[in-house]
Amino acid sequence: MNTTPSQETLLPFRDKLGRRVREVWILWAKGQPNPKPSWLVPYDELSEPDKEADRCIGCALWADFVSENAEALANHILNTRAIPPTDLTQKGEVK
Repeated sequence: MNTTPSQETLLPFRDKLGRRVREVWILWAKGQPNPKPSWLVPYDELSEPDKEADRCIGCALWADFVSENAEALANHILNTRAIPPTDLTQKGEVK
């Protein structure tokens, strides 16, 4: 059984990362003395290859962050609970 997500499943996530990359790029470009017009093109107006470039950058940054912080993220997830274990024990629901 293959549990790897398909490209279609990942596209909304990759697209969100690409949009964020473009937002930061445009903010940077607006601070330059003579930005090229192409630097200021919004994400939705980019060609598909340019969108894919921004998606790849976003995914690479996300992957680096996750790999560098995997232990801390896992500990946070494991230690986050809707009901603290002591509350369940006191109610006699967990023994």
